[in-house]
Amino acid sequence: MGNFSKDPQKVLEEALKKGYYQVRFPQGIPLLDRDVNLAIDLASPQRLAAYHFGNGVPADNDGFRITGLDVAGDNFAIKAGRCLVNGYEVALAKDTTYKAQPHPDNVTNLPAGKSNVYLRVFNSEVTSDQDHDLQNSDDVGVETTVRQKVEWEVLVSTRRIPRPNHFLLAEIDTHAPIPLKAVTDRRRIGLTLAEVKDEIRSARADIDDLGERINTSLTRNGRLRANTVNTVQIADQAVSLAKLRKELVIKGDVTISPNEQVGITLLNGADIRHSHLSISVLITHAVGLPRRRAVTPQVSWSEFHQRTTLPPRPLFTRGVIIKNESPLVVTVEVEAYEWL
Repeated sequence: MGNFSKDPQKVLEEALKKGYYQVRFPQGIPLLDRDVNLAIDLASPQRLAAYHFGNGVPADNDGFRITGLDVAGDNFAIKAGRCLVNGYEVALAKDTTYKAQPHPDNVTNLPAGKSNVYLRVFNSEVTSDQDHDLQNSDDVGVETTVRQKVEWEVLVSTRRIPRPNHFLLAEIDTHAPIPLKAVTDRRRIGLTLAEVKDEIRSARADIDDLGERINTSLTRNGRLRANTVNTVQIADQAVSLAKLRKELVIKGDVTISPNEQVGITLLNGADIRHSHLSISVLITHAVGLPRRRAVTPQVSWSEFHQRTTLPPRPLFTRGVIIKNESPLVVTVEVEAYEWL
């Protein structure tokens, strides 16, 4: 720690316990480092963001999305962007990987099966030993201040980590069918006040005042007013048995080389489930050609079925074959839902 008269963090904690929110400097008195540091810490937006904004990724940003799970190499990709964790903003300038991240001290082999991927944010102190500009060689020639730097690392854990400086990025499953590598995005996205305002405005429909909208449907004691809900609304908002019993079988990304195809097995089971599967394939990314050539990535896919009659009951295998029909490397997202 730098040469402080008192630990700045402890001084801040003591001030907050006493209810202090601001520091005033009378004239004609010497300045103490602990007073200046406390004034800066009390005015910092970090605590406001940590307690009232929460952790997440701002709107129109893909910061720290986990993709490209490589089970054999115990690795995955981390997308560039920004993220707010415990009130601190961290920025990743360009894509990196789990193993190539700036702080790889806690990088381990990926656990078998399902696990959680976290972004942990912490601080480090930078002196003139690490940053020679702090030596002020152009004028006084001595270190007059030190810097606090926001650092980050990506961790993989089979257990949940309920700490404010840990942000859950994704859940991964190394037992997903090959070549499908299951990565489920768990980031809170759209952490921008403008986005929240727009969503509230959209929810209010044609009535600007939320109180008026509530009064049109509820009485003062909370009961539904007569003739508020009609049969059209009931039919539109009804929840069917199929909706209640729609279950995700698998979801993940698969990368396919140009003019190649892959097969993915989605279900093995009883024959009664053979016709109750809904599958979708969506292109999410394509790379491979110079920007001056406009090429549209194209894929085609078809389902395959195989039924085996073995005692004590028939079994079936069901999946998809996906073909990359373009001279690009494409990544597609595959989803399969079972209707029970």
